[in-house]
Amino acid sequence: LNQYQTMHDDDKVDTDLLLEVLHYINRSSYGEGAILVFLPGWQEISEFSMLLESIPPFNNRSRFLILPLHSGIPSADQRKVLRRPPEGTRKIV
Repeated sequence: LNQYQTMHDDDKVDTDLLLEVLHYINRSSYGEGAILVFLPGWQEISEFSMLLESIPPFNNRSRFLILPLHSGIPSADQRKVLRRPPEGTRKIV
């Protein structure tokens, strides 16, 4: 951890690490539980959502539901995160 902290800029989101963690969770977990990802702001949320939607296996819309959540999006879109996804679909918020 100390080595990683000296090599990484704390002001930037390490998307490579975040993707690896999501891949690990997807491979190693059982069930369809949601994955909650915390990011610092709308720009990072938006960029990471677009990245996920373009990378296998997360770009498979029948298996993954990518739902960005931020106070700046419309309330109707915010409420989508509370709905249960279709069976066999994992939600990433």
